[in-house]
Amino acid sequence: MSVHSLRIHARAEALADRLSVIIELWAPIHRDGLGRTIVESAEDIAAQIKKSYEARITDEKLHRLVLADECIQEAKHGIYRSINRALLDEHEGTMLTRSFRGLSISTIEFANAILERDPEYRGQWRPWVERRRVWKLRAMADVVDNVADDIVNMGVNPEFEPRTCTVNGLMEWFDDAEEDEDDTTAEGATPGSTSDTSSDTTSDTTSDTTSDTASDTASGSLSDAEKT
Repeated sequence: MSVHSLRIHARAEALADRLSVIIELWAPIHRDGLGRTIVESAEDIAAQIKKSYEARITDEKLHRLVLADECIQEAKHGIYRSINRALLDEHEGTMLTRSFRGLSISTIEFANAILERDPEYRGQWRPWVERRRVWKLRAMADVVDNVADDIVNMGVNPEFEPRTCTVNGLMEWFDDAEEDEDDTTAEGATPGSTSDTSSDTTSDTTSDTTSDTASDTASGSLSDAEKT
């Protein structure tokens, strides 16, 4: 099976292509500086996913996915800087950062699928995958609790304005949670990892994340890559 059949790889390439088209329109001083850095980081995401797919041992597979996630964080940081420079409007920048968050979660889930296929692996990257994944699951559980609280408050007080019962409200909540998580885990992060573990909770991202991992794994992408 070709790596180009992996949905997570296709999503990474599509996001890099989208950024290239946008950045091509920037003034040379921005396009050749910050813009080039963003595009290179975005291109490296798909490249690292490809190398992970082609690797034969679990440690190398996971290492490449860690590098892919680092590229995601670098590209996302570049998007934030682009917004600050008014190169991207806030709406477009927000949509791009959320796309990168969704891709990051897909990458983590892909790494977790590799761990599940090699339960004996106790290398340096297992704690990284588990830490990132635990935070995501905890954040999702907190969202469910907050939605439930909002529903109760709406019944008690008709004038109550729920925050989590709208997509924008959910995104704001996760943005706040991302900042809190960055502050609390930066010092204890595994070398080579990053602290940003936010997820995009829109239905598209959730379904993409689940279907990417399930589709890629079920189709034999992992087992094919591991054959010696």
